Amino acid sequence: MKHEHDEKKKEQSLVSDAHVQIKSYLEASYKDIKDVEFSEEYKIDPTGSVQISGHLNNDSSKKFNVIYDPPNKEVVASMVDAEEK
Repeated sequence: MKHEHDEKKKEQSLVSDAHVQIKSYLEASYKDIKDVEFSEEYKIDPTGSVQISGHLNNDSSKKFNVIYDPPNKEVVASMVDAEEK
């Protein structure tokens, strides 16, 4: 039981860190990003990368999907419905 709780807590921390890094990446790389909303769903692949999606600027049609590599603290792939800087 405790192990499962610890794993869930570790996973939540990983996703929380990914949210911070992804938000920073989106704001730095794309024009006019005022708000970033993350979906509740995410995937952690066997290599530890986290895939997270959501939408931008309170517009559900402005979607993004990002794969974040936690050990290197970098976005390794992204599809973003916004204009690059």
